[in-house]
Amino acid sequence: YYLLADIHTDSPDDKYKLWETGARWGERGLATQPDFRRRVTVEGVDFEEALSSVTAREAPAAYWTASCLGKWAKGAGIGTMLKYRGRIKRMIETVEKLTPDYFYGAVARYW
Repeated sequence: YYLLADIHTDSPDDKYKLWETGARWGERGLATQPDFRRRVTVEGVDFEEALSSVTAREAPAAYWTASCLGKWAKGAGIGTMLKYRGRIKRMIETVEKLTPDYFYGAVARYW
């Protein structure tokens, strides 16, 4: 969804819808980690704190969720960007810790 929005459409509305969809699917990917899912949905732990349960297997979901959420939030305005800034940063830090060379240095490109 990230690449579809970023490269294959010129419509700002379509871009934001695609990035939003990508972020939602990314969160579902993160939820494939049972401890993360349980901590967020059952225990009510903050999303950012629960990222400590994510493993290298879910690192791609964290990266693409952060990328889509960042693009979507930037387009939604400064208030939305500030609201999600910590979550996005924490996801990228998680990827950096677990798989620092993910997608040919994607973390370094993100920073």
